Amino acid sequence: LLAAQSEASTSTSPPSQKTKLDLSYLHRVKPDILADVLKDRLQKQSNIEMDLSSSLIGKDIKSIVSVFKDMGEDSTIDLMARSNNWSSRDGRLLLEAVLARTEKSNTEESKTEDKPAPDDKETTEATKTEEESSSTTSPAFPFHSLDLGWNNFGDEGTSESKKFLKGLQKLVQESSASPEPFVLRLDVCAL
Repeated sequence: LLAAQSEASTSTSPPSQKTKLDLSYLHRVKPDILADVLKDRLQKQSNIEMDLSSSLIGKDIKSIVSVFKDMGEDSTIDLMARSNNWSSRDGRLLLEAVLARTEKSNTEESKTEDKPAPDDKETTEATKTEEESSSTTSPAFPFHSLDLGWNNFGDEGTSESKKFLKGLQKLVQESSASPEPFVLRLDVCAL
């Protein structure tokens, strides 16, 4: 059923278009199976809109998170994961995976930008202007939107809550440097 639902929602879209993958309200499907479907879809399609809302993933978020850490360099995701009974610990795990993916792409980009030493004045000036233009444009953030509404991230005063808020702050900072707009929704999260 899960594979059929996944195939039905993605079979007609070309690779450049956004594919919608609706895995919401699948209460009886184990998170490992959801993770396998996500991983498979990300291998076939790089631009995905995923809905994992009300799938009651709960504390079994690690298999879902591993998918985001391993996604391709050119993949972009719109993720809706509302009402999954996540605490600030679970939210922190997801944010860390998103941020790890961003740091991975930034590190790969900086490795490819190694330049040879200039030979003369003209080359030096050209290199300076090239460096200035490349420093103003940041790589695209891998997530276009992240909707984590209706999860309980408000367990105030705990160390997990503080770690979640620090991760959230870093996510906002990283995404604001991207040339693509990023939408973050945290409706009714007890924050």
